[in-house]
Amino acid sequence: MTKIHLLSEKTINRIAAGEVIDRPVSVVKELVENAIDAGAKNITVMLERGGHNLISVSDDGCGIDATELPTALARHATSKLNEEDINNISFYGFRGEALPSIGSVAKMRLISKPSDAPHAYEISIEGGDIGAIKPAARADGTTIEVRDIFSFTPVRLKFLKSELSEKLAVLEILHRFALANPDIGFKYIYEANTIFECKPASDLNQRILEILGEKFIANSRPFDIISDNIALHGFAGLPTYNHANSSRQYTFVNRRTIKDKTVFSALKVAYQNLIPQGKHPALVLFMTIDPYAVDVNVHPSKVEVRFRDEQRVRSLIVSTLRETLRQPLVTSTPQVAPIKAQAHTWQNFSNPFPGRAQITEAHEIQRPAYTAPTPQPSSVAALKTNVAELKQPEIVVSYPLGEAKCQIGELYIIAENDEGLVIVDQHAAHERLVLEKLKDQLKSGAIKSQLLLVPEIIELGQLQAASLLAHAGELKNLGLTVEKNGITQVMVREIPVIFNNTSIKELIADLAAYIYENDSVDILEKKRDDILGNFACHYSIRSGRKLNIHEMNAVLRDIENTDFAGQCNHGRPTYIILNKTQLANMFERN
Repeated sequence: MTKIHLLSEKTINRIAAGEVIDRPVSVVKELVENAIDAGAKNITVMLERGGHNLISVSDDGCGIDATELPTALARHATSKLNEEDINNISFYGFRGEALPSIGSVAKMRLISKPSDAPHAYEISIEGGDIGAIKPAARADGTTIEVRDIFSFTPVRLKFLKSELSEKLAVLEILHRFALANPDIGFKYIYEANTIFECKPASDLNQRILEILGEKFIANSRPFDIISDNIALHGFAGLPTYNHANSSRQYTFVNRRTIKDKTVFSALKVAYQNLIPQGKHPALVLFMTIDPYAVDVNVHPSKVEVRFRDEQRVRSLIVSTLRETLRQPLVTSTPQVAPIKAQAHTWQNFSNPFPGRAQITEAHEIQRPAYTAPTPQPSSVAALKTNVAELKQPEIVVSYPLGEAKCQIGELYIIAENDEGLVIVDQHAAHERLVLEKLKDQLKSGAIKSQLLLVPEIIELGQLQAASLLAHAGELKNLGLTVEKNGITQVMVREIPVIFNNTSIKELIADLAAYIYENDSVDILEKKRDDILGNFACHYSIRSGRKLNIHEMNAVLRDIENTDFAGQCNHGRPTYIILNKTQLANMFERN
């Protein structure tokens, strides 16, 4: 039997490096986080051959004193964590693992100069072996150069992605850092070519324009809300501005970029029945929360978090986004015409990172507000005017979707508004109108349930049965009554009437699996909405039905006053607006 022995410090660091450093972009992430924590206002990242040959991160932060350089390369050495209060984490890097982990698998050189030091000093580490401190030359701040990554753990080289993948991964992570820190300038140099650069911005709106562009601003709506100790602010992309993957979703907790299942689950629920299956919305979401209410120490990479009250976080995100998207009309259809007019200003939120400059978040995003003007009665010049001679006042009402002109192919309603030409898909639009009316009717009274003549016994297994029964009260409010039936089974006594023709076993199996995974009953509401959507589709105005001018205008007016009317139940646009400029461009009139 092999005797128990202690691992060497080098082996420990290399094992730790496997958790923290798995590819070049991981090195960039850790070093940029340290630069931000050091109070840097300008950060430059340089890469050669996808980071395989060189990764360099330079900043103008506070620097490291020469006497502390060896300590900075030791494991679990940090200036950012108060050992008396380890749950109050207000910096990016607090574990003290990044530098020794990088130095254990690569050749690393650290050059630093505090503002009060006469000159800079440097120290090197190769495969865990720390060199001597030497004088060096550089301005205030720190530069860290990493060469020949994984040269001391060559087996890891086989698992590296392509140079292009690493190049793009670094660009993406820098975009996320830039969004979270608009007061900091970032520069990315790849193979001696600058591929991304942004100066310190005056506000987040300017930085979003630099990173995501005008098209995102034009196809999104701002939101900001504070609920107890949670603040949410950002931009929600319109449902019809969707994408094939989630790369356009930027989510942050206390300015730390995260990929969290609670947040992503909430986004999915918020956009359900608004975007096509398999598509993903664009979104920028910042959450500011009490550090004690969130654990960012779940994983060494620090991209995962754990909320103390996951259900409350999920509910707040869903309700905020749904309310933001609920506005019945936008001035133009997403991806067709840009939005202009009124200013929207975000309020400032407290800086969750003490010691760093407060970031002002003033946003001048313009969104239109449509109201039908109240007709003004014509004045009567003289009371003695004969009543018969009085003319009726001409009432001019400008509707957002204008007035119907004709119908094309018994499928599209053509209208004219102040902007230009409006084209409405009559079936898609009416499908949304019917669905929202059905949902309103459902909300107006108690959800009708149906008592089963013979209760349904369903085998789920101990874990899923227990998780389902833990939410029995919530399910009861939604019209579904389930009871315990042994350790691994549940008994269904009552179901919502709307599920009358649904397989109860499949419904409960899907529901139990979802609740076990997500600790939420959201899927039951989704299934209910799916059924309502099928009803709406069946009872909507079908393609091929001829409408008179009054019926067409009635559809237009209903769209203007219905929630989520910009897209049908399947996420397709219900109408588009071609403004006069676009029409002129089509005919080359400009």
